[in-house]
Amino acid sequence: MRNKRGLTLLEIIIIIAIIGLAVPAILTAFARLVATGADAKTVQIATNLASQEMEQMIKGKKFVNIVSAGQTDYTGDFSQYNYQIIVEYVNPSDLNTPVAGPTDFKRVKVVVTKDNLAGFNVTLTTLITNLGY
Repeated sequence: MRNKRGLTLLEIIIIIAIIGLAVPAILTAFARLVATGADAKTVQIATNLASQEMEQMIKGKKFVNIVSAGQTDYTGDFSQYNYQIIVEYVNPSDLNTPVAGPTDFKRVKVVVTKDNLAGFNVTLTTLITNLGY
């Protein structure tokens, strides 16, 4: 009987081949996770900025003073981000349909984009009503 204490050359070659195939797949999956984490951070920042702008837009303002604002760039740490505020009157019977004339309902959208990400935006939307004050 033979004592099997070590690996044969063929077994070592097979192990190296398996590792050679597995490592690129693992590294590719890890790279995707890292990229997804960066995207999640970008979305989180944009969502927080949009929420902040929405709050500032409607907090304590009279209904008539809530109006659209053109594209505005952030400064400082968020200088790659910009936002736009779109305010539209909406049909009282269908709050998704914008109308030209004044109604007692407005749809407020805050759209935050990032300069180096074409097609990326985070949009927050809310409806407000004229309660007479």
